[in-house]
Amino acid sequence: MEKGPELKGHNEGPIMKLPEDKTIVIALRDKLAEYRKRLEKQKEKDLYKAPEFFTDMNYKIAVLDRLLTTGEVNTYELSRELNLMYKGFDSSVFNNACAVIEDYILTGGKKVSGGTGLKTVEKVEEK
Repeated sequence: MEKGPELKGHNEGPIMKLPEDKTIVIALRDKLAEYRKRLEKQKEKDLYKAPEFFTDMNYKIAVLDRLLTTGEVNTYELSRELNLMYKGFDSSVFNNACAVIEDYILTGGKKVSGGTGLKTVEKVEEK
């Protein structure tokens, strides 16, 4: 990737910041809505699966929600909150969620493989 999240002090951890590009911000809001719909479908499909076991989608939603609500995500702080919330934590899944969202911010998702990608206005108009 071009550059990683802005690094702060040891206790703060990497900080992901909301981009200034309004097209990307709109696409991130749409992606959050998509993730929430996907999570609901997953829950309907696996009725007996505990909510905390939908880690990939839960983490992506948490990262995007925090980013869009506050303008930035302190990844260490959020990981600690998720650990408390779900009574456990999968760092590799969380790191992947952060990497996906960070790539959406930096490149519009050019380095993300799989999934539906980030649909920006330009991509929608091309079709």
